[in-house]
Amino acid sequence: MHENSIHAFRAHVAPRIPCTGRILEIGADGQPSRYALECGSPIEWETADLAAEAGAWTVDGSPPTIVMPSEYEIPVAEETYDVVLSGQVIEHVREIWTWMLELGGVTKCGGRVITISPVSWPYHEAPVDCWRIYPAGMEALSRYAGLEVEFSWWGSLESQQSRRTYPGAGSAWDRSLRFLLRARLKRLVGWPVPVAYDMVTIARKH
Repeated sequence: MHENSIHAFRAHVAPRIPCTGRILEIGADGQPSRYALECGSPIEWETADLAAEAGAWTVDGSPPTIVMPSEYEIPVAEETYDVVLSGQVIEHVREIWTWMLELGGVTKCGGRVITISPVSWPYHEAPVDCWRIYPAGMEALSRYAGLEVEFSWWGSLESQQSRRTYPGAGSAWDRSLRFLLRARLKRLVGWPVPVAYDMVTIARKH
């Protein structure tokens, strides 16, 4: 989970998470996930991931609440959740149109499908890396799945201490001491540093 994704969630998603109801997070990074910890409320927060990936990306190796037989199958009843959330997942899904239909299917009428996805992150297979999507693309994808976009934003909320930045993986993706010292020196001398850009889409199911 990179820094800008957390900033984007904190600024644009957390205020829109309901105080009650059921939330499903696809591809969570832990149990609880970083997103869930940002909310800090006693809502029912479940997680889902593929059997082959379950625990592979979590900090503590904990299994998800729901194991998906495929990326296009969430084994729960239709209209189960008030919010279906994913962060850094959609870029790894081959058929995003099929995937969005499934997310919309398990969302209650009036509920929301929320996606956070990288725009500038370098190529990273997990096991595939397929997409970088901008607002118009997410609007078309949401409409195809029967969802109406309520909020759309893309950008960077990372600390930009250097006046010279460029889109990339972000200045804080590597937390090693050597990297941090090098990054600090570059900022001091005005060296160009990478800044992550992410896309946030909140779409409602009618």
